[in-house]
Amino acid sequence: KKQFPRRYQRHIDWSMLGLAATRMNHVKASFITKFVANHGATASRLFQRGHVASPECPRGCGESIEDSRHVIKCPRGDETWIKLASILKSWGRKNHMAPKLTDSIILGISHWRHGSKAKGTSITRLGQDIADAYRDQTNIGWACVIEGRLSTRWLDIQTRYLQSIRSRASPRRLIAALITKLYDVAWDFWQLRNFHMNPTESPAEQKAIASLRVRISHHWRRNRRFLPKRYRFLFDDPP
Repeated sequence: KKQFPRRYQRHIDWSMLGLAATRMNHVKASFITKFVANHGATASRLFQRGHVASPECPRGCGESIEDSRHVIKCPRGDETWIKLASILKSWGRKNHMAPKLTDSIILGISHWRHGSKAKGTSITRLGQDIADAYRDQTNIGWACVIEGRLSTRWLDIQTRYLQSIRSRASPRRLIAALITKLYDVAWDFWQLRNFHMNPTESPAEQKAIASLRVRISHHWRRNRRFLPKRYRFLFDDPP
């Protein structure tokens, strides 16, 4: 919490972080802990340890320092983000997430990745409650969304949406599930980064395999029971 100004700490829904943590396995929890603290094997950390000659992004985008957040922002991952955003939106529809909430989260991350700001009209047209939550999250930081640090306002919006559709689903559990889906985004970007670091196929094959990895991860997370029984043993562990 010390990395946030005191005036913004109370705007972060810390309780949701704890609930989301209970939904992760040890491997994913360990990854997220290192990723958020920038203690993973990024170029900047490896450079500090004397393992590489430069802290620059190894994917050749020109960024002088590759840290955890750059792994998400790197333009080499633009196509992957389009796929992941589509998967996130589809997941939101199937799990009764407030549509405008999901759209706002995707919009905010997209603008953060490209270093731009959303036009005021594109936010206000979603409603005052969304505009207030979006502004609150902007103050906290959109990078923090990938790291699970959501504004408390999102839970209020989700609660009201479930009430409007007369759903008995738990808004807290859905927001916690959203956080784990956002962690999946970080995981997929990291896997893509490592894949680019160790190429063994042609560029066309790399692109196809990277796309396939994203789709396989998505279907594994949905549920293995949708797979034919003879194939389930292949998906005992997440890809």
